[in-house]
Amino acid sequence: MDTKTTDSGEEALYRAVRVFRTLAHPCRLQSLRVLAGGQVCDVATLMTLCCRPQPYISQQLGVLRKAGLVSGEAQGQRVCYRLVNSQAEAILCAAGLLVEPSADIRGDREAAPSAMMSARRTGEFTHPNDRKQSALC
Repeated sequence: MDTKTTDSGEEALYRAVRVFRTLAHPCRLQSLRVLAGGQVCDVATLMTLCCRPQPYISQQLGVLRKAGLVSGEAQGQRVCYRLVNSQAEAILCAAGLLVEPSADIRGDREAAPSAMMSARRTGEFTHPNDRKQSALC
């Protein structure tokens, strides 16, 4: 058995375990769901959607950042977050938390956003499986 292949396979498994542990939290899932499709949000927006205080949201975003799923960019006094790992969006789709993947996941990076993605950006999007937001956080 090739030790090098086994080690890299084990490393991949441990990376996957870390990602799945990170995803195993309702508020983190809700945050990723909001950020899917290229949406960019600040902490105040996520506070409203998750019905949680700023320190709690910031702590969850820190966990997502550490896992390499989101990144934050300072814009004045606020930090705007975005999803940087398209595999997380694919997992959300597979779990039924997103209706359709973004253009990046479909491999069509130049495609115009669908009506659903546009509605999400304007705040008009409601996923059919949505429950009361506070129950998700």
